Amino acid sequence: MTNLEVIDLSYNRINGSSLHIETFKYEIGHFENIKRLILKGNHLGKLERLTFTAYGFSTLEYLDLSSCSLDTLEHLSIDNLARLKHLNLSFNHLSKFEALSLEGLSELEVLDLSHNEFSILNEMSRLVSLKTLYLDSNRLEAIKENIFKPLFNLEMLSLKGNMFRTLYPYLLPLDSHYIKEIRLEDNPWHCDCRMRWLVENQSDEFVFRDFKLRCEFPSRYRGKNVFDIRSKDLNCYADYSRLILLLTLFFIVCFMLVGIGWFIHANRKYLKHLRCCNNKGGNYVAVFHNKDDSNEDGKDDQVDIIIATTENESLLNNEETTATEDVKIEYSDD
Repeated sequence: MTNLEVIDLSYNRINGSSLHIETFKYEIGHFENIKRLILKGNHLGKLERLTFTAYGFSTLEYLDLSSCSLDTLEHLSIDNLARLKHLNLSFNHLSKFEALSLEGLSELEVLDLSHNEFSILNEMSRLVSLKTLYLDSNRLEAIKENIFKPLFNLEMLSLKGNMFRTLYPYLLPLDSHYIKEIRLEDNPWHCDCRMRWLVENQSDEFVFRDFKLRCEFPSRYRGKNVFDIRSKDLNCYADYSRLILLLTLFFIVCFMLVGIGWFIHANRKYLKHLRCCNNKGGNYVAVFHNKDDSNEDGKDDQVDIIIATTENESLLNNEETTATEDVKIEYSDD
């Protein structure tokens, strides 16, 4: 059994803490010539620091940790695997990539991080021998500038099935002397002026033209391959959404002001009456008269009557008087 090269422990009940049990370490680490270790489908949860250090897998070349419910890779969690060439971390729940978690894998050639939950990629381990990197089917919308620069031996980069809408040349390892293939399919591409460089600067060293990069926006290009569109037709249009919103608010305010003005005009008599009544002020009505006794022509005496509203109740004690047709009525606020 010492010559065993493959150990397949897929879909068992091994958890993350089990990998640190001394008995388990002894039983697995006993196989000194193991080259392939498959732990696929176990609920590991996370890999703690120096998880594989004590195993002494000096000859291990292939490690499968796919579908292990991993959400965390701690610092140097995959260490002491100097000859590891292929690492499969696909179909997990990783959302943040710690560059130091893979430090020391100087001979790693294939890294599979597909089907995880990355939305932004801010750092990448310095894997000097890496040739193939899979980042398919994540939630990637953005990549830090020049993040792939330390991977100067990279030959194939796959970014299929993410959430990229546009792409800038400095985000890709185009300066690498070894890059041969970059996969960009199944992203909701916005085919505008920012994608023009992709159509114009195709090189025989890259196989962009063999891929179908389907446009999601604008609507007239939806479903079309960006490489079937002439570069001069890839234009950028100003975003008028904010202007439309401001104009909509402006017209709503104008409509409300017109409505208020119409209401005031239609009810002006009623409003004037309210203003008149409010200005009379007073809960009591007092009637005063002033009889002119100096009339020498024998005509009917003229009585001046003053009607006033007041808060002073004592004014009601004055005697009320009637008048003739020539009565002059005066309203007073006093």
